[in-house]
Amino acid sequence: MEEAKLSTATSIRNGVSLLDRLMEGVVPAKSLADIRWIAIGGQIVALFIAYYGFFLLNLPLYAAVATVVVAALVNIVAEYQRYGNPSMAQDLAAAYLAFDIAQMATLINLTGGLDNPLAIFLLAPLAVAATLLNFWWVVMLAVLAIICLTSNAIWHFPLPMGQEQIFLPPAYTWSVWLGLTLAAVFIAGYTWSVARASRRLNQALSETRLSLADARQVSAVGALAAAVAHELGTPLATISLVSKEMLREAPPDSEQRSDIELLVSQAERCREVLAQFARKPNVEGGEPFEMIPFNALIEEIAAPYRRAQVTLSITANVAENLGMRVRHTPELLHGLANILQNAIQFANSAVHVAIDRAGGRVRLTVQDDGPGFSMSMLSRLGEPYVSQRNVTDKAGHMGLGVFIAKTLLSGLGGDIHFGAAPTGGAEVVITWPEGSPLFNATQPNDTQPSKK
Repeated sequence: MEEAKLSTATSIRNGVSLLDRLMEGVVPAKSLADIRWIAIGGQIVALFIAYYGFFLLNLPLYAAVATVVVAALVNIVAEYQRYGNPSMAQDLAAAYLAFDIAQMATLINLTGGLDNPLAIFLLAPLAVAATLLNFWWVVMLAVLAIICLTSNAIWHFPLPMGQEQIFLPPAYTWSVWLGLTLAAVFIAGYTWSVARASRRLNQALSETRLSLADARQVSAVGALAAAVAHELGTPLATISLVSKEMLREAPPDSEQRSDIELLVSQAERCREVLAQFARKPNVEGGEPFEMIPFNALIEEIAAPYRRAQVTLSITANVAENLGMRVRHTPELLHGLANILQNAIQFANSAVHVAIDRAGGRVRLTVQDDGPGFSMSMLSRLGEPYVSQRNVTDKAGHMGLGVFIAKTLLSGLGGDIHFGAAPTGGAEVVITWPEGSPLFNATQPNDTQPSKK
């Protein structure tokens, strides 16, 4: 069963990682097309307001409008391509965004180059690319944007200013170039990093939900097996009783005696099988809403990770707290499993768990005598893909253990604090309100199975 659980968890991790890689290679085509239509509409409005509203008659209107019309034709082609396929590959999306940068650079060149106050809109396609594309595509588009900025700084049409023509000094133009170049680098780098962090967080949350769903499914199957065994117990007992009576009454030389003996033996075998199913949930963790002593839960969770050279001790500030009962939920099991697994694996010789109940709070403290958390790790613990292990090792560690633990335990109302133990190792302190449903056995949805 433990091997099956490990295989299922590995399959979930691999499936989520594959899904994340697939999602990174796909760009929503409709979003790009809609953004381009908005940009085209804004360009047309700006050109006609400048020409007819501000009477900038020296504006090369026909050439500028032709540039916008080309963008509209390209977007019509993009709209046609996306029918029946709501997404596009990254290389195609990068090509469209490269065209957007070049088209905007051409329009800016016709209307005064970097002296045009609207030159900053040349960076808009780059910002869109940073939210959708992978790192190297963003780098290439950023280089293209800088090349376009440089060409506009070197040569461009005069800035349309109506009756009076104003010639700005080259120092001003190159100052604008420097500002927009730095803005291009900052926008590309910062936007890409934020978008990437958001995608990774969504992936980690998806894995947490899948892991929890798997635990609930295992618990549900175990509970169902126990319920079936319970319900079949009575009719099977009747069959066994009747078959034994028939066996007693059958003459020794009867032709049916061997068939009756086979029926009795098979009925006994069915009872043994059902008894094993009835015991299975207790072996694997029990009913998910069962109340059990807190120290027994800690022993159960830590059992798969125990090491011969590491001792696990459980104490309490008051003796009665060792017998304090807690609700046996998949969230609590998985959350504490990650904490205890890390403590046992990193410990040199001892792991100490303390149960404390005071001031209206229940506190669980896990300490080990291992190397502890580094200062650089403490500020990032709880974020996805953060681990002191090599996250690419053969064990398949992804740096999600603490993140999953924090997510699950926080969902149960727990507050988690990471720090240094007095012995120099790592310390994890988890606290819950004493009135939490975890420690309240009188829940309205609790049901007690009937016994026959």
